[in-house]
Amino acid sequence: MDVADFINPQIKPLRDTDTIGDAVREALTGSVRDLPVVDGARRFVGMLRIEDMLSKLLPAGALIGIGMDLGFVHLDLASLQEKLRAVEAHPVRDLVVRAEHLLRPDTSALEAILLLQRGARSLPVVDAGGMLVGVIGPRDVFRTLHTARNG
Repeated sequence: MDVADFINPQIKPLRDTDTIGDAVREALTGSVRDLPVVDGARRFVGMLRIEDMLSKLLPAGALIGIGMDLGFVHLDLASLQEKLRAVEAHPVRDLVVRAEHLLRPDTSALEAILLLQRGARSLPVVDAGGMLVGVIGPRDVFRTLHTARNG
């Protein structure tokens, strides 16, 4: 068994020209924390992390560090919605990060499971030409194994 068996066909890549608003809508349709991003030729560019989109909603002072008293910052639902509207048109390429691990379709299932067990959240699978084949995460492993057992 290799990682191609685990690829989640429902995860659609974003294009690097898509907007943060597009990414938010895509994130709402699934249960992923990272979204793959490709260029116009469908070559893998990197990952868009949900946490990085959330950082756009926070005041700069809140991003300095954990443990800081943020009692002076008062954000209500309306102000957070306004912040989201202000960044929705920004291209996702501004937030794309390099993937920590890139897998090939013939990478062993064991290697992928070990990476996920050690904390990898999403594993992009690319072919030899750098084209995105798909993405796998822990839920995809369990989905595939459960379906194979019960199907």
